[in-house]
Amino acid sequence: MLSKTGWEDIANDISATHDAVASGVDYVADEIAVLGNDLPEELRGRLGETGEDVVDAWIRADFSDEEIAEALEREGIQDSLANLESIKGKSQEDFLAEVNQQEQNQATETSAQKVISDEDGSHFLDPVEISSNGPTALAVGTDALGKLNQEAQALAEENPVLSSMLSYGIDAVGGPVKAAVGILVDEGLSAVAGDELAQVGEAVTSYVGAKIQNVDVDEYRELRTDEQNDTALYNSLESGESMINTDDGVGAIATIIGVDLGRKGVNLGDKKASSDGGDDADSSGSIGSGSGSEGSTPPKVTAEAEVDGVKFNDTNQGSRPPELADPNKPTLIADDIQIKIDKNPDKPFPNGNMATAHAEVGAIQQAFDAGTTQGKNMTMTVEGMEVCGYCRSDLRKAADKAGLNSLTIYEAKSGKTLTWTRREDGSMGKLKETKPEGDQK
Repeated sequence: MLSKTGWEDIANDISATHDAVASGVDYVADEIAVLGNDLPEELRGRLGETGEDVVDAWIRADFSDEEIAEALEREGIQDSLANLESIKGKSQEDFLAEVNQQEQNQATETSAQKVISDEDGSHFLDPVEISSNGPTALAVGTDALGKLNQEAQALAEENPVLSSMLSYGIDAVGGPVKAAVGILVDEGLSAVAGDELAQVGEAVTSYVGAKIQNVDVDEYRELRTDEQNDTALYNSLESGESMINTDDGVGAIATIIGVDLGRKGVNLGDKKASSDGGDDADSSGSIGSGSGSEGSTPPKVTAEAEVDGVKFNDTNQGSRPPELADPNKPTLIADDIQIKIDKNPDKPFPNGNMATAHAEVGAIQQAFDAGTTQGKNMTMTVEGMEVCGYCRSDLRKAADKAGLNSLTIYEAKSGKTLTWTRREDGSMGKLKETKPEGDQK
């Protein structure tokens, strides 16, 4: 005869098996939905695999066909995706090699001199004039991501759903571009380490932007100012030529890879740059090593979860205390994240361990570790930014594996509420969004 403990162990094993099967079924359903060509036929030739990757990300995040069609109708989005597709296949090494080669060429050409004979027979040395060969592939990619970021910011109030979709899009594409810019950001941090802290963000952004555009930093800043003061000039520039777009792309990519430059993006709602635009971040956490120290970086995002009156607080990984940002501590959904990484090794997926976990996943993990989640209902308040695309996909899985019956998330920035409820059959279910009362957009 089995003891009571034995029967409980068997029941727990059955429950765990059921959860795993339900999670697997839900995952397979999502993957089936993205099979085949999901791009409209008329866009396939232009947007190619890049467009397909973005649409797949939108499908996985449960955006409707109508919302996807609306996003794809926007000329700015089409142009950015087409430009990213034009550099598809290049690695971060390719991007950096091209940037470094241009830098070497510039150094060689500026040091080259030719002898000029004056009328009196004397000779003097004159620098050889340098001609530009056009923007590098990295400039084109950074420009494209910068434009997508600007679209997301401009639509934040007018159409928050579309703005959120663009955040998903930025997360889903341009992996090698982000990786290359990340290396240059690290280089930039070292190069300007002596600057005042308040100026470091601008200094690093300008350093990286200047390197991408193959100009010196002072010229980069002057060109950026010219664009800010001249709308016609900005609008006349081709892909990869705008310092404003490069600036904003570098800032957005830095946030994604886990570096807080403390900078502001540009506001191009009227196609004119502004120095006091919205935050350059697009998501509620940033992908990085999570090796920040407490107090070293003010939290960009906070999540406060509550179960039966007990509260659990976490932050974006860049602000998480070192003792909590453990890369060797897997999260509840580590296996799910690994599946994503195996399928897309170039994409830096977060939430697999406590070094990369976003604030929302970290708060659920804390509650689970404390043994307070099984069969319970959790509420959560997220402040600083909206819940990002990664977390919209991952939170329901984390809640499910934590054993929660329901999860209700209030986004302080948008006023929206996200809810997840375990289905009656015990399967995972979807994360649903409710807009604030009176918001008909």
